[in-house]
Amino acid sequence: MDKRKILEYSTMFPSGSILVASGAMTMQGLIRRSNDIDLIVSRYGFDELSSRPGAVLVEKWFGPCILLGPIEATTSPFSGVKLHWENKDGILVQTPCSILELYLSLNRPKDQEKLKILRSHLSDCICY
Repeated sequence: MDKRKILEYSTMFPSGSILVASGAMTMQGLIRRSNDIDLIVSRYGFDELSSRPGAVLVEKWFGPCILLGPIEATTSPFSGVKLHWENKDGILVQTPCSILELYLSLNRPKDQEKLKILRSHLSDCICY
């Protein structure tokens, strides 16, 4: 899913949602495509999404999650990860430093290429 498609789906995001992980990397221009849309939402946003037609509640390793098409939404920020965001094209998007921290904490083989991209992008930056 490219940036244009994420922007189309953003009309479905509850107010105050934060786009995280690979979707945020796509919106930051760091990668061209994301497989899905991962959101951190408020309790109200979680309830709003769960009441929509087609929404499915599942239990993931990080807690309860709503699946709605390509959207995965949770109220649980990832344990130990400082969630920082900025506004990109009207969407709250996780910052590259925060994405790096997330992928380092997950330590998954599938994220190694994204880690290389983030490290390269951030090599001249100071992360707070």
